[in-house]
Amino acid sequence: MSIRVQCPVCGKELKAKDEMAGKRVKCPKCGQVLVVPDVRAAAAHATAVSPMKPQSKSGYRTSAAPALLSKPVRCVWYVAGAGAFLCVLTVVVVVILAMRAGHRTVPKQEMAAAPRLEFEPTARDDRSSPRHSTEQRRDLFRELVREAITAYKQSTDEEDLTQLLRVVEEQARSGDLEGALETVRDLRLANREKDRALVEVLIACVRTGRITDAIAHSIMIEAPSLCDDFWAEVVIAQIRVRKLSDALVSLERIHDTERRRSLRGFVPQMLADAGQFSEALDYCARLNADQSERAQMDVVGAYLRKNNLTEALDVTNKMPEGIQKTVGLVACFVEYGKRVKNFDAKADLLEKQVKNRVDRLADASTRVQQKWNIARLYAFTGSRPKLNTAVESFRREPTVTADDFSAFQISLAGEMAKGGATEQALIQLNQFRPSYRLAIAHNDNAEHFARARDSSQARDSWRRATSVAKACSAQDAIAVVVRSQVAHGYISEAKENTLHITKTDALTRALFELACGLYRAGQYEDADVTWSRARELPRYYQCGLLWASPTTVLVRRGDLDRALQLARNESRPLAKVVAIRGILQGLNDPPLEVLSEAGR
Repeated sequence: MSIRVQCPVCGKELKAKDEMAGKRVKCPKCGQVLVVPDVRAAAAHATAVSPMKPQSKSGYRTSAAPALLSKPVRCVWYVAGAGAFLCVLTVVVVVILAMRAGHRTVPKQEMAAAPRLEFEPTARDDRSSPRHSTEQRRDLFRELVREAITAYKQSTDEEDLTQLLRVVEEQARSGDLEGALETVRDLRLANREKDRALVEVLIACVRTGRITDAIAHSIMIEAPSLCDDFWAEVVIAQIRVRKLSDALVSLERIHDTERRRSLRGFVPQMLADAGQFSEALDYCARLNADQSERAQMDVVGAYLRKNNLTEALDVTNKMPEGIQKTVGLVACFVEYGKRVKNFDAKADLLEKQVKNRVDRLADASTRVQQKWNIARLYAFTGSRPKLNTAVESFRREPTVTADDFSAFQISLAGEMAKGGATEQALIQLNQFRPSYRLAIAHNDNAEHFARARDSSQARDSWRRATSVAKACSAQDAIAVVVRSQVAHGYISEAKENTLHITKTDALTRALFELACGLYRAGQYEDADVTWSRARELPRYYQCGLLWASPTTVLVRRGDLDRALQLARNESRPLAKVVAIRGILQGLNDPPLEVLSEAGR
């Protein structure tokens, strides 16, 4: 049997075991100390003083009426009832007084020692303290920002200010806008630099969805050109949250007329990317003829990215005759051809229409680009006769040089590999002399196979890429290969390829990426050795300006202490600022998937 008791502070109903009767316990939800009532003792006392009904000679109780009881017996009943009532009342009063006294005077040591009641948590129970964790997060961000400012003041490099502003931007992204603005004020920058810092902070605030707060603080910006940067970001953000009317109002606050006109032409694309296709097409009608055609082409591209081929064709066919309509039809034809692969009647009709239009294009560069796109489709689908015709048509173009034709054929080999014709792609690539472009083509094929989980083909393609790069001394291409291998989890191959790099810039990028990959895979010992090698090279930290730094990777893995140690061990001011920025970026962004080398 269990005893039920209700917490007088939070109202949580709890259950206690019988042996807990009369003891102090702590509410698991709010921490209030209360006394479990001894209901069993009260019941026993009441039973002891209660009279027994008379029994018959057979041993069973009789059902005599109360009126037949004698006067002394009735008095005993009255006394027993009054006594039981007084006992229950006394217990209730004692419990209430004990709870009130415990709420005021129970020492913290007694509260900590009080046993916790066992209960089943419900969906409403929340034992965590989000406010406290948010305060801890804010304090950590502010502490790291102060360390970055200290490092910035120790350097004379102008680039340090840019990276310091990135740190303050991450502080604003975390939700601490007031702290970021306070940091900008404490830097005591010149007017132009101060406006630049304010714009960076407010843009970060806009990108995290706090548009209203950012607009409220925009009055602090004085430089018109920087103010235009801010309002351009506001327009983009408002369109993404489906507030077109507010975006149009913000658009008019841009001072630069040419920039305002250019951004107005991108509004349909932003609406279409946000899924507002009807609003995008309606807005196209407000633009002039040239802008309207380009905007409709952007809507067609958005439809194709969402695999809505029918709507894309419908919009394209309604466009006025011109270059943009031809480009739109080619895009639809290529998308449809890749989808069906084996041409049907609809594909044949589109093909005939597209070829006639492309041949009549007056602009040579556009004509060459569209012929390139059509030939890549034929390479992907494996239609050899059509591909040969398209290659010959491309080669006869007057503006196509030998280098252009070589790049064109290499790209066709990549499309063959993506379409499944791996052997034909290799035959095509083996016809060319080793070059940086050829090595990158093999690397692209390897990435395609890696995404398709074909590890054998991926390793073969990376091996060819490395061989070609070494044959033409293109160490930058080997660095690209290392970065691709690390990104897809082929750590051992990346470690081996770094041994073939001696050029400082390429080796810096390779070691930087390899260290990140090793940290991501949890191979800390090898990662520390690799990172130490990278730190011996000049300006190694610049790689962190473009890619995720090791501190970012560690934070996303949940190892904040190691990330802090790496950042605080940096002796160069800019390197420390970049490392701190990596920590803040890792805290702001969602965690990455931990890549494992097995099966990748």
